[in-house]
Amino acid sequence: RDAGPSQQQGQYGPHAGVPAAEPRRRRAETPTGGPVSDEDERWAVPAYVGMFVSGFIAPAIVLLVKGRTSNFARFHATQALNLFVVVFACTFVSLLLAYFKGPGWLPLVFLVLAGDCFVTVRAAIGANRCEWYRLPAVVAWRIFH
Repeated sequence: RDAGPSQQQGQYGPHAGVPAAEPRRRRAETPTGGPVSDEDERWAVPAYVGMFVSGFIAPAIVLLVKGRTSNFARFHATQALNLFVVVFACTFVSLLLAYFKGPGWLPLVFLVLAGDCFVTVRAAIGANRCEWYRLPAVVAWRIFH
């Protein structure tokens, strides 16, 4: 017999005819705010890329200028600000460890900064693709909403 698309798991036994359960999601659903215009995308990407040059100033400017008119730009600007706070705190702690515990902790500083670069570039790519890409909660605590 051909197992067609209408046949599902649970065909035999006590769960006969019961559709298979959907797999659990690890992360929350990504928000959808509707269609994204080119202008929204042009404002969302600099929120991340500007962090390499100006720290928190670039996402703050994006949030102040487009935060009220564009949900997409506000979403990415607040994520970039949250990411900046986390990276700043982790870099500060790792520098304190390197200063007080010795230079053996210095690689932790570089690990934090390399992780920041990776996550920032990934988020900028997501914004450039007009995706509502949500950063993992480990690297972007929800401080700003």
